[in-house]
Formats: sequence, C-alpha cells, structure tokens
Amino acid sequence: MSQFLSTQCKLCSISVPNFARKWINLRKLYRNFYKIYKGSLRDLVSNLGLQFEGTPHSGIDDARNITRILQIMVRDGCEIKFNEELLSLNK
Repeated sequence: MSQFLSTQCKLCSISVPNFARKWINLRKLYRNFYKIYKGSLRDLVSNLGLQFEGTPHSGIDDARNITRILQIMVRDGCEIKFNEELLSLNK
C-alpha cells in the first residue's frame, strides 16, 4: 500500500492524504490472530470454513470476501486496528 500510494501521489504531484497514512493490513492481522502464516485471499476464506465468492482479483468480489473475513474475525474476538503506516512523509 505505501509503495503504490506514495508512487501514485508523486506521479500526480500531490501529498499523501493524512487519512491514507495508516491502514489495516488484513493478511498481517489474520496471520497474527489465527497463527496461520501463509495463504492467498482464497486460502484465508477457506481456512474459516467458507468458499470464495466471485472472481479472484475482482475488486468488488475481493472486497466482499474481505468483509466476510473481517466479520468472522470480529466475532472471534479480534481487535481490528491499524497495523501499518507510512513512515516517510512523501510530499
């Protein structure tokens, strides 16, 4: 996220917006919470006993599957909080 966002902002000659300086890395959150250290989005869904819905790498389908993962993580007691941030101030 930081690499792509920083690069795009540089290309557009704009500062990285303050709201985009912190984010949740779902894969990192999932791995730390469930102690499962490998896997694609499809694997994360499968590990929770679900089937991936839609087409992989479709933005809307990935977002829907991420939402399903987050709902289960919250139900299981995971605290959803920022776990990544932009360290350099690329303006």
